[in-house]
Amino acid sequence: MNRLRLLPVLVFGMVSLLSLKLLSMALNAPPQSAFEERMAAGNAIARSITMAREGAPDDQITTGSTGKKDDKADKPQLTPEQLAAEEKTKDKARAEMKAKMEQEGVRIPPANGTAAAPAGASAEERALLEKLKDRRTEIEQRDRDLELRDNLIRLSERKLDDRIGELRTLEGQLGQNGGKNDAKSRFKPLVVMYESMKPKEAARVFDRLDVKVLIELVGHMNPRKVSEILAVMDTAAAERLTLALARQAAAGDAQMADNGQAQSDTELARLPAPGAPPVPGAPPKR
Repeated sequence: MNRLRLLPVLVFGMVSLLSLKLLSMALNAPPQSAFEERMAAGNAIARSITMAREGAPDDQITTGSTGKKDDKADKPQLTPEQLAAEEKTKDKARAEMKAKMEQEGVRIPPANGTAAAPAGASAEERALLEKLKDRRTEIEQRDRDLELRDNLIRLSERKLDDRIGELRTLEGQLGQNGGKNDAKSRFKPLVVMYESMKPKEAARVFDRLDVKVLIELVGHMNPRKVSEILAVMDTAAAERLTLALARQAAAGDAQMADNGQAQSDTELARLPAPGAPPVPGAPPKR
């Protein structure tokens, strides 16, 4: 009988000890620091600003609830003036919350699509960084342009060198061909023409030609044909030609050819074709 009475007493004592232990633990718990409270409040405010930027409803920003309500059913219809006043109130509340967070040193998360500025960077530093970035881009673009211009210049120089080489080769070929066209080959058509003419017709032309031209021409003709032409030429013209041939024989063919080359080319261009009418003022035929 005594044993049955002791059991409730033991249970009551154990419950009392457990209650005292829990009370002691609650009293001895360390108080939350002011910094932790401020950080917790700052995080809540930052979370509210982020939700506001993302377009979360006002009840979620205020209470943190995620349930969606029917705005048409619960929210009363407001006039435009009331909506404008409510929007101004929200903007003012956000501005005050942002200013309070900046004063307390809480970092505000950037809006979507914008890059966060470096910690501690002022507006002047950010502007300077932007200018340096633009300057670097400009320098890189200029380097690319200069490199492209150098490549074009080198390509033009290479083409110019190739063209100069082609011109020199062509000049050498022309020089070789010009050497072959000596005096004999140049006067050959005239020699053939005058030798095929009658002596009287050739004499009429010879009377009007310059002595230097006649010397070059007669030097390549058949001497027998030249003597026939001299026999019917004007006496004065035949005398001049004979004296010139004698001087040439004494001085040498080379010197006379060099002195009379320029004038002989001019006079040859003025020669009339065979059978052409006589030039006014020319001496009559014998």
